[in-house]
Amino acid sequence: MLNVVFWETPEPVAPVKRIVNMPEAFRSVNEFEILKKLGEGTYGVVYKGRIKKTGEIVALKKVKMDNHRRGVKYLHDNLVLHRDLKTSNLLLNRRGELKICDLGMARKYGSLAKPYTQLVVTLWYRAPELLLGAKQYSTAVDMWSVGCIIAELLLNQPLFNGDNEIKQIDKIFRMLGTPNETSWPGFSELPEAKARFVKQPDNLLRKKFHAEYFAEYFMPTLEHTCGCNII
Repeated sequence: MLNVVFWETPEPVAPVKRIVNMPEAFRSVNEFEILKKLGEGTYGVVYKGRIKKTGEIVALKKVKMDNHRRGVKYLHDNLVLHRDLKTSNLLLNRRGELKICDLGMARKYGSLAKPYTQLVVTLWYRAPELLLGAKQYSTAVDMWSVGCIIAELLLNQPLFNGDNEIKQIDKIFRMLGTPNETSWPGFSELPEAKARFVKQPDNLLRKKFHAEYFAEYFMPTLEHTCGCNII
C-alpha cells in the first residue's frame, strides 16, 4: 500500500487544505498516530490520524498500488506497450483513483516479436535491455518501469537516476549485480553487452527496502521483468 496524506478540518470553522506538497504527502506512516478508520472503498482505506510532532489532525489514505499494476495489465492484455511509464504519467485523485496517461510512445504488439526502436522510456525508468541496445522487446520493459515507480514512491526519490545511458546502466548493475549468461540468458548477445561494466556480484536491492515492503511491492512486479535475475 502507498500512504498518502490529505489534510482534513479539525473543526468545522477551519478551512480545508486541499493542496498537499507531494514529498510531504508521501511521508512515513510512522510519523502519524492512527485514531480510527473512517471508511473503505475500491481504491483504498481512509483513517483519521494525528501528526505526532504537531498534534494536527489529518486524514490518511492508504491507496492500493495494485491499481497501477492493474492498469498496466489492462494495456498488455489489449496488446499495447506503453513505453514511457513514469511518475509524471500517473494521475491520482483524492478518491484514490489512479489513471495512466500519455500514450504518445505506445505501440501495439503481437505474439511474434518484431524490432522496435530502443530509444523509448524516460532514462530513469528505462529497462536494462533497452539501455543495452535491444530492439526486440515486449511487456517486460513496462514492468521494469512499474518497479522503478514503486521504488521511487517508497524512497521519495528515483531508484536509478543516471545522467546518461552509461551512468544509468552502471547504477543498475551496482544495485542489482552485473548480469551474465547464467543470471540473464541471452545477455551476451545484446548489442552493447561487450562494454566493460562494473564487477558487482551481489544483488543489493533487498537491503534497500524493508523486507515487508520488498515482498508486498516488488515480488509481484519483478516476476514480469526481463530475463535478468534481479531478485
